[in-house]
Amino acid sequence: MNLYNNPITRRINKFIRSKVKKPILKKKIKKEDWTLICNNCLGGMVTNDFGQQFRSPTVNLFFPKFSFFDFVEHLDYYLKQPLYDGGMNENPKYPIGILKGDGEMLDIPIHFMHYKSFDDAYNKWNSRKQRMNKDNIFVAWTFAFDDYTEEEYKRFDLLPVHKKVGFVNQKELCETYKSLYYIKGFDKQNSLGNILEYCDLVGSRYYDQFNFAKWFNE
Repeated sequence: MNLYNNPITRRINKFIRSKVKKPILKKKIKKEDWTLICNNCLGGMVTNDFGQQFRSPTVNLFFPKFSFFDFVEHLDYYLKQPLYDGGMNENPKYPIGILKGDGEMLDIPIHFMHYKSFDDAYNKWNSRKQRMNKDNIFVAWTFAFDDYTEEEYKRFDLLPVHKKVGFVNQKELCETYKSLYYIKGFDKQNSLGNILEYCDLVGSRYYDQFNFAKWFNE
């Protein structure tokens, strides 16, 4: 935990973000019909920043590594599949859901780490799935593992979604792969750190470096 995310500074930043930054962000949104699909909690936090209803089922959960790529590559198929109970993760304890593949397409595990029961996760997944605007989908991915190869960057760049962004900690990658975006602050690491954390004492998070409002409004 760094200087801006200890118990005291986090409380200060949370207050400033709630009272100052979020009201400003809400005024910047001109279009409110978008669906943001993410592999982790980023989607829920960004949507909340702009005061929008959750129009995506990918909120308060995460996809294990590249299963998210499979999900997006065959989005129409997986969205039609029922969510099955995949048991409980033990430490920490939370439910896991499964979207079944067809033999050619893989089973997709989904970790609902902010839910207490599978029934709760199931109901939230389905209700938010019904709100999706499939004609205005945005996809965001965080490259936060240590073992990426050029194949993964290329695969993300080729995902069949026009509006997508992948966050990386290496600026030169953005010259080759146009859907990637460089986040400052993690240059000395092998990959991105936690871009959900605060990065100063005025309520800014690392992901604020990307102009989500402009992206959605376009």
